[in-house]
Amino acid sequence: MNSKKNDQLPQMRSIEKAIREACPAGFIARTQAAQLMGGTIGHRHLANLDSRKQGPRGRFLVGGRTCYGVDEFIEWLESRISTADSEL
Repeated sequence: MNSKKNDQLPQMRSIEKAIREACPAGFIARTQAAQLMGGTIGHRHLANLDSRKQGPRGRFLVGGRTCYGVDEFIEWLESRISTADSEL
């Protein structure tokens, strides 16, 4: 994880931990990712981002469901998170 992100967003560590604990197989289904994000990112939004090649890289199908590697999902999520102060 990017140390600059860690300094700016200490809560990212707890988010990463929760995702890794929820996904012991090392991958996360798109619908599960949306659930873990508490409604901040919906599975349809993720699908739209995927169609524009802006979603997590390396997606794959398992039983017809779109999945992401946990590491790739966390890396993508870190790239999209900013503090409210940084947007002002």
